[in-house]
Order: sequence, then structure tokens, then C-alpha cells
Amino acid sequence: MELVLELVVKKLGWNPERLDMKFQESGLTNRNYVVSNGLEKVVVRINGVLSGELGINRHAELSAMKAVSALGTTPDLLCFDAEQGHMITRFIEGRTWASNDLAQNVDRAAALLKKVHTSSEISFAFSPYRDIERWIQKATKRGQQLPGSLNKMMERLHQIHATREAVSDNFQGLCHNDPFANNFMDDGSLRLLDWEFAGMGDILYDLACISQSIGHEKQAALLRAYFGYSSPSLLQALHDMEYVVSFWNAMWATTMQATTPHTSFDYPSLAQYLFRKLESTLAPSS
Repeated sequence: MELVLELVVKKLGWNPERLDMKFQESGLTNRNYVVSNGLEKVVVRINGVLSGELGINRHAELSAMKAVSALGTTPDLLCFDAEQGHMITRFIEGRTWASNDLAQNVDRAAALLKKVHTSSEISFAFSPYRDIERWIQKATKRGQQLPGSLNKMMERLHQIHATREAVSDNFQGLCHNDPFANNFMDDGSLRLLDWEFAGMGDILYDLACISQSIGHEKQAALLRAYFGYSSPSLLQALHDMEYVVSFWNAMWATTMQATTPHTSFDYPSLAQYLFRKLESTLAPSS
């Protein structure tokens, strides 16, 4: 709390005697506080100790937020210390979405992502393939148990990577890379929160994050809302990228499991669920 107080006093010039601070339970890798001076409210994000372990680049996050700042796709940025990772944004009186909100607002979500993807380029890239390989190496060194079918999982991942690389010029853009329901803020306008994995990459990765939450029956509608059409090949590409998203999140949960063992969030169950989901898509062994 002392650091939060120091930031709002130093960066915003607020009177320390008139502040109300409330801790937010929603953050998994950072600590977030809503701070009010009686007239204004802000959100203070205190950098989590795991940002380095997860490969989070705060300079990339800042570049992405600046690139989309004029588009109304993110909360107003008031202060960002890229070296320390702390951030202050203007508080939005809205609500975060649940999965059913995504399913009911496919057009709005697609329009928001398209704004982001067609915004200015930044000099930082996001590669889920590189992250997955790095986290597997670390898990192996720690002696963590990984699925027996990991090699087959990696074979499919490499196949998808090669296929996506062949068409990468047509699907590149600035991506949020974590647009799950809880990162959508709706106050009549729609914005995205939590840009810490943002970078240039495959726009289908963002769409695949959404498609996992809306059900197969609405995936064609998502593609039509974004591209203006759907096709069997585009649907297959989306399903392939869903595999990548699930793999990335399985290894993220595995990493969090090892580095934050004393937490109320059940990372082991999430990792096991996602690994089972990945295994279910693999071709049967001959």
C-alpha cells in the first residue's frame, strides 16, 4: 500500500490524506488497487514478481498501449514506469465480461480486435511457439511432470507453426494476445484490459482466444464479423490456432504452478484440463 500511495502522490500530485484505496482480487500475476481522491478514480497496477519468469516485456506493453491510445480501445494511460512495471490508468465505471457476454457480442468483440490489429505497428513481437518451448525447457529443468504425449503435442504445434508461417504476411497485426472475456471492459463502449502480452503477431491468435469461449456454432459468425466471410479453410486455421492458445495456456498454468505454489487459484487443475483437451485432438497412435 505504501508504494501505491507513493505513486499516486508523486505521479498524480494527489493529497495523501484524502485517498481511499481498495485492493482488487482479480489479478493473478500483479497487484491492482482502485484509488480515489473523492473526485477521481484510478487503477494502480503494481508489477508482479513473476513478470520476468513469464517473459513479460513492459516496454512492449507500453508501446502497444500507446499505439492504440487514440482508438478508445484501452483505459486512459496516466503513468507507466516500464523499468519497474508499475502503471496507473483511469478507472472505468463498467463491468468485465463473462464468457456468455462474448458469445452474445461477437460483432462488437470482432470490431474491437480489428481496430487493434490495424493500428500502428510496434517493434515488439509475440510468439506463442517460442513461449511454449521456453516454458517446457524450464519445466523440464525443474523436474515438473509433463504429459507423456508431449512429443506428439509438439509435432502438431510445429506443423501448425509452419502452416501459419506460410501465410503470415496476410495475418499480421498488433495483437492483444489475451482477449479472454475477463479482459473486456464494457461501459457502453468496449475496451481491452491487461496488455502485458501484446505484440506483433498472428491475428488469428486473438480470434482463437475468443472462439474458445463462444462455442463452435458461433465461430463462423466470428469470422464473418471480422473478415466479412467464412470458409472451411479459414475455420480450420482458427481451430488450429485454438490448439496453440490451449497449449500456451497449459504451459502458462504449469509455470504458475511451479512459481506460485501457495495460491488459491488451482493452476494444476487448469493445466491438466488443457493438456487433456490437447491430447483429445491428436491422431490415434498407429
